[in-house]
Amino acid sequence: MKPPKPDVKRLAETLSALVKIPSPPCQEEALAVEVAGRLEALGLKPRIDRFFNVKASLGKGKNKSLLLNAHLDHVPPVGKWSFNPYSGRIADGKVYGVGASDNKSGVAALLEIASLLASSRSELPGKLIFLFTSREETHRGKEEARRSALKGLKADAGICLDAHTFTNRHTVNLEIGCRGILNLTLTVFGKAHHSSEPEKGVNAIYIALKYVQALQRLKLPRRFKTPRIHADLSVTKIGTDGWATRIPDRCTLTVNYRALPEENLEHVEHNLVRLASIKCPLGFQVEAAEWSEGYLLPLEEPIVCLLYTSDAADDGE
Repeated sequence: MKPPKPDVKRLAETLSALVKIPSPPCQEEALAVEVAGRLEALGLKPRIDRFFNVKASLGKGKNKSLLLNAHLDHVPPVGKWSFNPYSGRIADGKVYGVGASDNKSGVAALLEIASLLASSRSELPGKLIFLFTSREETHRGKEEARRSALKGLKADAGICLDAHTFTNRHTVNLEIGCRGILNLTLTVFGKAHHSSEPEKGVNAIYIALKYVQALQRLKLPRRFKTPRIHADLSVTKIGTDGWATRIPDRCTLTVNYRALPEENLEHVEHNLVRLASIKCPLGFQVEAAEWSEGYLLPLEEPIVCLLYTSDAADDGE
């Protein structure tokens, strides 16, 4: 079966329309309804669960089955935007807006695949499952939403269309795994006092900065065998609830850790907390610790071999 070519103009218009529908985590209902409506118009029979996951399929399950996945939610827009983040503006060959890349591009691509195959006269050699998931960008209710999304689903292999783009080459990279993620939020304690006599207080921000500097000096693990990857650590939030003329006695910060697939995140959390106990003499409190384990598919996995072969063929290698 020769694969049909995508309609690039239609794909861009679909992406633009999706960007115009706000879908931050736990608020994906409107987008789920839109996606289900588009699938239904193609002759599919989509189902929306209570978490706003959308499921549909094409073909029959007599032979192999393949699951295609993209998530519906996006990180809420923050900071200054020079245009409406939900405009879905198309200009200079690009679609602009919050979530356009991560991950409404994947949602639009799945809808384009469904459109091409639904209109094709050729019969699929197996079953193709479309799964649009919610709550990817949050830990709030994520596990429950995942269990609901996967309930009753069975596939021989799966591909997640979550954009990882080489912008200089205008190509999408093939990933065979995912690093683990840990978000650790701590409140560091100091001693409050009026800012006219700072020496009588203990500035919690300064203590937090010593902890941050210690984090920056950590030697993070690397993976030297294929695929070569490394862990990353970033402080992504920091602040106080203080007053301009008050030495703060509390400073809260969030540490984002990207782990190697084989790392134990419970051990990572333990080490980060232990470092805080050394650098924060007046104490600290763990406010939240959320993590998701990573994974890595074996290079000899059939779906991995097939995708890399296809990618090499497309590159003319």
